[in-house]
Amino acid sequence: MSQYTLLNSVGDGERPILATSRLTSKKYVTRTELNATTQSDIRELSSLEKKGVSLDDLCDFMDLLIARAFQVTDQPFFFLGQVPGSDFIIEGLRYWMARNYSGSRLLPGSKCPVRSCGKRFGIVQDVFFNPSRYPFAKGKEELYHKPLRLNRISVHLARAHLIFEKGSGTWDQCYPTSPKQFYTDFYKPWKEGKPSRYVAQFG
Repeated sequence: MSQYTLLNSVGDGERPILATSRLTSKKYVTRTELNATTQSDIRELSSLEKKGVSLDDLCDFMDLLIARAFQVTDQPFFFLGQVPGSDFIIEGLRYWMARNYSGSRLLPGSKCPVRSCGKRFGIVQDVFFNPSRYPFAKGKEELYHKPLRLNRISVHLARAHLIFEKGSGTWDQCYPTSPKQFYTDFYKPWKEGKPSRYVAQFG
């Protein structure tokens, strides 16, 4: 524990930051383990930079999505869910939920989980974009984009530390998992104004 680099959690009820088969059960992640997970992200960023897309470009779009979501409401918890007529499309993504994280659900003081960082967030804005009205239904449904979960800590981890959450999450914890994944699924369609359709299987 004394040599750890990353506390592998941002709070109660959240998936591990690095939820790979080797790291999902670990509360503390060492520098060596962290470096092994970020090598592919470094290579992906190098390829994206050749297209003129930087890490800041990706993270600026994440920040924009959070800011635009909270322009819809000033409430500490705003849940659209499956309310008829509740379609709010923000930058091409269907807005599902926004809430402010605080208190015991987060790390003490909402501190960055990277040990050497020390950045504190106070109240953390958290948003979820869900393309489906029926995430609990069974069967197939054509969707316009994949689910996306963002909060201020996840964006900070990506921008400041090049840490993207790894491993599969539940339908409501679909954080960006790599620069290429976020670019392909969200940033590129947004820049081109061409939402990508795909068919999801529920149940």
